[in-house]
Amino acid sequence: MTFLSPGILWGLFAAAIPILIHLISQRNTREVEFSSLVFIQELEHETLRNVNLRQWLLILLRTLIILFLVLAFAKPVRQGIIPSWVAGEQQSRIVCLVDNSASMAAEGRGISFLDQAKVLVPEILASIKGDRTVAIYQTTPFQKIYDGAPNSTDIQSKLSDMVQTAGKDHLWSAVDSILVREKPHEPNKEFFILSDLPSLPSTEWTPDSTWRYYLVPFPEVEDNLSIQSAEILSEVRLPTSLLKIQTALVNNGQIEKRNIPIDLYLSDQRVGQVVSTLAAKSRKGYLFQAFPGDVGIIKGRLEIPEDDFSLDNRWTLDISIPEQIVCNVTTGKGEDGFFLNLALSSIDNQADFLIVTRNPNSVPENLLLDESDVFILHNPDFIPDRTAKNIKSFLEAGGSGLIFYGESLANNLSKTARNALGLPVSKGLRQAGADNYYSLNSKTTHAILSDLNLRNLKGELPQVFRYIRLRPGPEDEIILRLTNGDPFLIRHSIGRGSLFIISSLMNLSWNDLPMRGLLVPLLHRLLIVSATDETQTSPVEVGEPKILSIPREVISNQWEVISPSGKSFLVIPDFNTESLIINNTLEVGSYDIQADGYPYASFSTRLAPTEYPDYRADPDRLMDSFAGATVRRITPGPRIKADLESIRYGKSLWRFFLILALFCAVAETIIGRLNPATVRAPKHES
Repeated sequence: MTFLSPGILWGLFAAAIPILIHLISQRNTREVEFSSLVFIQELEHETLRNVNLRQWLLILLRTLIILFLVLAFAKPVRQGIIPSWVAGEQQSRIVCLVDNSASMAAEGRGISFLDQAKVLVPEILASIKGDRTVAIYQTTPFQKIYDGAPNSTDIQSKLSDMVQTAGKDHLWSAVDSILVREKPHEPNKEFFILSDLPSLPSTEWTPDSTWRYYLVPFPEVEDNLSIQSAEILSEVRLPTSLLKIQTALVNNGQIEKRNIPIDLYLSDQRVGQVVSTLAAKSRKGYLFQAFPGDVGIIKGRLEIPEDDFSLDNRWTLDISIPEQIVCNVTTGKGEDGFFLNLALSSIDNQADFLIVTRNPNSVPENLLLDESDVFILHNPDFIPDRTAKNIKSFLEAGGSGLIFYGESLANNLSKTARNALGLPVSKGLRQAGADNYYSLNSKTTHAILSDLNLRNLKGELPQVFRYIRLRPGPEDEIILRLTNGDPFLIRHSIGRGSLFIISSLMNLSWNDLPMRGLLVPLLHRLLIVSATDETQTSPVEVGEPKILSIPREVISNQWEVISPSGKSFLVIPDFNTESLIINNTLEVGSYDIQADGYPYASFSTRLAPTEYPDYRADPDRLMDSFAGATVRRITPGPRIKADLESIRYGKSLWRFFLILALFCAVAETIIGRLNPATVRAPKHES
């Protein structure tokens, strides 16, 4: 606290006047003749003590009255973060960073946080005195939208043109960029950050201490129910197979949500609904099951009613149901391929559903993988190193394959080829011996084996007479095991693709799988899982590029992208990489991609995790991150101008001391009034 008129503080010595008067009056006594001491003696001692206490209380009040009046006339002020002489005499550079990312679409009092921020910026600028220039930035995408005088009419126009996006704010990257760009000559530099402040800066971040920082955070959302995930559990996706969709709902708000419907739509038809109640700050999971009913890309969505943040009330799904599978098959010499070809023929009971191309050689040297969805290698003599590298590239790009491991492959596979594909290490051939066999473990719950149309899965499991003992890698998934613990069916992931490995050949001297009812549905499911290309439909975060591989024969087509809001734009493919790169993904929802006007693919965008309303930085840790710099938090609201002036320039306190003086004067008047009943002698009883 400082005083604008400190010379008046000499008047504080006047506060001693009531004490001096009291002391002087005590020394000047008068003798008064009195007829009798009887009445004086009848006064109670307690009454005399009360009179004495009241006198000292009156002295204290009179002293405080003088003290508070002197302080009030000395014009006390609470010191702000800017010296008072800066306000009117020095130039200032004011920077306002407005967060227009997804989380600022949340509403408070029926107005979005972004719209509130647009109203606050002019009020902030109006509260700043003196000669000043202003720069206004937005976060998403990061850019400067205004630079000039603070009273220009262009400010309101530029703020009105700022659009709400669904992207990520990259708030602290924007702050760093501004500090690098802004090299003002003004001695006073002030930085206002209007955001819900979802994240902390990195631990290595150091603020520029020559700036003064003001954080203008927005309150927590009161009413918000959020769809935070929807995962398709079903790996086998057919028109007649149930899709299992695990959904998670979170109540980020501060009120209980009762009887809320959660709807599932597939191809714009509602196929499921759950009605639920969620307490504040709680989470629940739900499992939806529905039939896709068609092939191709099925567009689905989950919906909940609107609330204070609408961007997380819908979750779109792009589900790929294989329409056709192109399979490249290589088999070893002799009869090794007979049962495999027979099983593939049994699967293809639909016209053109399974297109099989066969390699006439037992060595896969020239596989046409670019034209295939999946490849099958059944006991090839070996895999050339060059072919292994091609297979690896095919798998990394999202393709899949199936390898039946036999003696030829186990003995002749080079170390280079094995390392390129990450294949399990072979520990040699194991044989059960005459009239003996190995059994498969029937206690399996893997999704590939679930919901099989078999009456007795245990009875359809094959007897294995011979197999290659394989040692899987730590990341490999074992789908089926033998009862002795050795793997029979392994899933090995490479990039975005999968490689399925069966440790025994489809040959009656190795097992009786060709005679079992499990063969065709198992092989069918492995092909379906392998051919389900999720790389084209996999979601991306809002604002991140989506890259799709384009076949060479259609790359010259005209490519059009339709956004969730219905806006369309053309994209030119990258002919060098044979891919389509879509950078304009600033909306939440499902994007459609068309080639020459025909549907080709679709994908969805997701909110960044930091853009959900429940994601907020810890206020204390946030303030600590500005160590070494001047920083203040300002509560947004109708009093922001007055609060900001108080924080910047300080606050006048003379009214406070004047009110205290008046209060003491009123108390002195009430206490100082004589109450005769307290000193009157009691009446004698006759």
